[in-house]
Amino acid sequence: MGIININVIISEETITSTYSPNRVYVGVGETISILNHNLFPDLQGGADDEYYHLELVDYTKVTTDAWVLTTGDVMTGTLQINVPTATSEALILKSTDDNVTKNLFEVQKADGTPLTVIDSAGNVGIGTDPYSGLHYQGDILYLTPAAGAGSNDNIIIKNYATGNGAPDIILRTAD
Repeated sequence: MGIININVIISEETITSTYSPNRVYVGVGETISILNHNLFPDLQGGADDEYYHLELVDYTKVTTDAWVLTTGDVMTGTLQINVPTATSEALILKSTDDNVTKNLFEVQKADGTPLTVIDSAGNVGIGTDPYSGLHYQGDILYLTPAAGAGSNDNIIIKNYATGNGAPDIILRTAD
């Protein structure tokens, strides 16, 4: 492997979700890549701040200008993830931080209150921080009678395993 010389072009314009930063094209063997990287994340914070980006992308996979996510950026609108037919995973979240107190995934209300959490151990919490594989806080089930029915009398957990002799679990409810 040889040495690659990279020249970086600095953009002094605010980068928004529709702005495409200046690019540096680098040839590595038969591959051409685009380089942009956020070199100074602390300089971000206002509309007049300078943004410096360096992002390594396989040029053959870039069909349109991509939105470059940087620390502090907020994207509004719908996020769509298209999964190519050769890929089985739609989205992979991988933590690069070994801090076990940080959540891998979190859905929040507008005020920042967590609604759903996947912690670093893979535990899922709905309405709470998880203390086990699945931890739910609040009403877990709300029964509404089917159209024309007077009530819901039974909750049935079906046993779909065959040959183990375990019966279905039936929880009887009161009206």
